[in-house]
Amino acid sequence: MKIKRDPDLVSAYLQDYSNIQGGNCISAILAESQEDVRDILSDAARDGNSVTISGAGTGVTGARVPFGGLVLSMEKMDSIYSLDRTASGGIAVVGPGVLLQTLLDRVQAQELFYAPDPTEKGSFIGGNVATSASGARSFRFGTTRDFVDGIRVILSTGDAIDLKRGQVKIHKGEVARLPLVSGKTLNVRIPTYNMPNVKNAAGYYIRDGMDALDIFIGSEGTLGAITKIWLRLLPKLLNDKCTPKSSNCRACSLV
Repeated sequence: MKIKRDPDLVSAYLQDYSNIQGGNCISAILAESQEDVRDILSDAARDGNSVTISGAGTGVTGARVPFGGLVLSMEKMDSIYSLDRTASGGIAVVGPGVLLQTLLDRVQAQELFYAPDPTEKGSFIGGNVATSASGARSFRFGTTRDFVDGIRVILSTGDAIDLKRGQVKIHKGEVARLPLVSGKTLNVRIPTYNMPNVKNAAGYYIRDGMDALDIFIGSEGTLGAITKIWLRLLPKLLNDKCTPKSSNCRACSLV
């Protein structure tokens, strides 16, 4: 890992597109591995330091602007671990620091299609997942959430949890048993509040019978640090001007 304390170097981590002013931190730490993230979070919990997880800074809500504590940057965790074809398209396994544009280029080269289309192509995939970023194509395909098949999250305790879609279902008001990578189980009581019936992406997603991983998607990094992501891909669009009414689009026939 790399630690930045020089004010001139740290200043880049104190802002995003929200233009919120007054951000400050002790240091910015650039994690390079899951082990780095584990150590940073567990040490911060022990020492009583808050941690702000930093993506590419393209968000407009001020979520990455720290007010004290440490900044945990994911920019060095930018590996595309694998990109495999499946019967319905493909699966990409990526680190949180992969740029959206980098993923799109790799996927297109494999004649595949990543449907979510957030406005800023310089965003990190991890940030897209943390906010369930949407965009113009969300009207047809849905948000980032709809294309996340799995995540690995490091909790504030340093424990890792792998969650795959369809693996663990949870219900409001019940205690969910979430399997940790260590073999232990994390018991979590699920909130009972009702989500507002309006368009929303970020925030704590709660539905009866939902997948456990959806708690973390959209949570803006408040529940843990996402260190690996499994993304669902579609076959490449036959028509670059595809619309919901296109009749010659293989992707439209699959979702």
